[in-house]
Amino acid sequence: MDGPIGTLAIFIQAMAPILKTWGAARGVALYVFCVIALIALLGWRFRQASSVRNKFEKQAILKISFCLLCCLAIIMTIDLHTPISTERNYIALLPVFSVLCGLAAGTLAASRYAALVVLALTIVWGKMQLEYSHNLLLAKWTPLQNWRVCAEYIIKNAPKGQNYYLRLSDADDVDRVFNYYVKRLSSGEMSLQRIYPSMLGSIAGPTMVFVAAVSDGAIDQLSAREKFAPKEIMYPLQNWKNSTAVLKF
Repeated sequence: MDGPIGTLAIFIQAMAPILKTWGAARGVALYVFCVIALIALLGWRFRQASSVRNKFEKQAILKISFCLLCCLAIIMTIDLHTPISTERNYIALLPVFSVLCGLAAGTLAASRYAALVVLALTIVWGKMQLEYSHNLLLAKWTPLQNWRVCAEYIIKNAPKGQNYYLRLSDADDVDRVFNYYVKRLSSGEMSLQRIYPSMLGSIAGPTMVFVAAVSDGAIDQLSAREKFAPKEIMYPLQNWKNSTAVLKF
């Protein structure tokens, strides 16, 4: 945890996780812009409520803001000693934050085209949230390591001749495991031969190499160590990032 700033960053990301998908630099810029816009709109509405002596709105903004800031202050203090912040833990503050966003959006009610602006923002935001939720569900439903999709890719795209699987283990069942989907999906017409990391630097193409059960970044490390550069790398959708792949030479 990077102190109070880290706690605040996790809270903001939890309230609007969709902004993370815009990339690191854009995400930070969008978060900062949204926070400034929210504070500015709330300040504007509080000033409007003060000018017309709307006691209810003034108290609502003050009380809700106070509750939110107090909770964040307590969490920041705890995080200094024992990190407890995770994005899903902040779901308890989502109702309070949503009410503040609603109050801020209500500031635009006096504008002539407020309804159209709010409608457009709602549609765009809703579409982004649905896409984000869909991607999260896909990640949940997909396997940890997607051996099947790699095998299908090899069967469909592999050049005629010999294709391989990268052998990183001396276990006797490695050959059977790598060839299970390949033989099954090709009706026994295709199989892969083993190849070792030290042989990749001198491999003759065109050919494909099935890689599996590796950690994220392992292929880049192997490439640098064994001095080989595949023409293309296919990574299927899977929960364990880059744990299976097909190298095309």
